[in-house]
Amino acid sequence: MAYFAKYRLDDFDDQVDFIKKQQFGCLISQHEQGMLSTSLPFFVEEGSVSADQKTLTLVAHMSTINPQYKTPLAREEVLLVFTGPNTYIAPVWSPSKKVDHKVVPTWNYGTVQAYGIISYDTEKDHKRQAVSALTNANEKDRAEPWKVSDAPAAYTNILLDAIVVVRVRVTRMLGIHKYSQDKPESDRQGIVEGLQEEGSQCPRAKAVAEVMRPSSQMEKPPQRTTSLNLVVMLSVCVCLIAWFSFLSLPKRAA
Repeated sequence: MAYFAKYRLDDFDDQVDFIKKQQFGCLISQHEQGMLSTSLPFFVEEGSVSADQKTLTLVAHMSTINPQYKTPLAREEVLLVFTGPNTYIAPVWSPSKKVDHKVVPTWNYGTVQAYGIISYDTEKDHKRQAVSALTNANEKDRAEPWKVSDAPAAYTNILLDAIVVVRVRVTRMLGIHKYSQDKPESDRQGIVEGLQEEGSQCPRAKAVAEVMRPSSQMEKPPQRTTSLNLVVMLSVCVCLIAWFSFLSLPKRAA
């Protein structure tokens, strides 16, 4: 973790948005026999977000045979880790390397760590609501959204009996957003270009390039080129108008 202030993602709303976008988190809990973890898709419980108190509730579900659920907790506080786009950053992509060679490899990434109090819910209606909310959040933008009710009730009842709702009331969060924002703009542009070149072979690199691109100056050169082209076109038009005007003048008799 890069704990430098320049990399911190401290805004509560930004942290919540990050979790909503990533969804998939690692739940880590402490038990008498040691630590256990499970990777699960989470959603933010509607109406649970308090920007003033900086709290929210995250909900998921897991199998009832999961050791993390079956093993007694040593403490109620758990840790959720959500990881965003991340990849290796090669020194050769930074133009400043050619100047002083003070460039080393690094790893760009984003993450939010959420600490909170865990509870489990075995109420069947609550389990149905939880899986429906998670499904709807991911199906809502599809042409034909799938709903839990689309499956046979007898079948979904069997599945619901095999899961338990996981609810974490988040009390504090730590966010890191390390995407070369401390580097010179020329290096950032070079890194984005390098990531884009690798993007066809490495989806991870493409994802990081997309994160970095909005704050880079990659769009400026095309804008300058467009402006220059406009000036050239206007100049040509003026010349053509002058030429046709000259041709339309009455010719003097020899």
